[in-house]
Amino acid sequence: MTKPSGGIVRVSKRESGYAIIDPFFLSDERLSWKAKGLLAYLLSKPSNWRVFTSDLVKRSKDGRDAVYSAIKELESCGYVERRQTRDESQKITGMETVVYERPIIDDPGPDSPQTEIPYVEKPQTEKPPQVINDFNNNDFKKESNKSADNAILQALAKALHKLPLNDTASLYDHYFEDIYAMLTRRFSGRLEAEVIALAADRYFAKAVDLRTGLPKPDVYSPVGIFHECYAEALAEWEARKFKRRTANGYI
Repeated sequence: MTKPSGGIVRVSKRESGYAIIDPFFLSDERLSWKAKGLLAYLLSKPSNWRVFTSDLVKRSKDGRDAVYSAIKELESCGYVERRQTRDESQKITGMETVVYERPIIDDPGPDSPQTEIPYVEKPQTEKPPQVINDFNNNDFKKESNKSADNAILQALAKALHKLPLNDTASLYDHYFEDIYAMLTRRFSGRLEAEVIALAADRYFAKAVDLRTGLPKPDVYSPVGIFHECYAEALAEWEARKFKRRTANGYI
């Protein structure tokens, strides 16, 4: 019997043939031992491993409330991010929970995903989008969107290759997927290649020691820092556009 899509947990972590866990969260005093134990279990699984929250309840003696409260605690501290899943027609099919080795953001703001985890695991539904029988126009839009996505991916890859993670690897090597996923969730419809380049410059200034060319010792969440840098770069870019429009007499 196929289970509903709600409550799925998808682990996002660096690729490895072993159960290697980043120990950072073990020293995070915001987390209870219960939350640390659950996070350790989830991160010990392979990337893209899927499990229902109800299955997690069955695998321990803590009970349903304890498991749900631990997930909620991890979410409030930035280790977990929930998002809606959609099919090709953009119809909502359920929710998935993405788990990170380190907090996705340092200080979750008001635009963070919802923190209440519903007990009902039926996928949400909404009215299907209007069908437009203009295949040529639809094909053109799909190709345009694909081209735009490729431009963003290329710009991000180029930027992350230049940002050091340590003395042997760059951010691209270990955080390209996580940073791209964060950008598409947090800045949907506002991704620009020029802004990515600006964000990379800001990241370098904030996170890299100019004397050694290596990350500063206090850098513990590259994804979170890049999120902050992109938000600042986007504001700078929009301000520049406003000034150009003003200078050209459009306002």
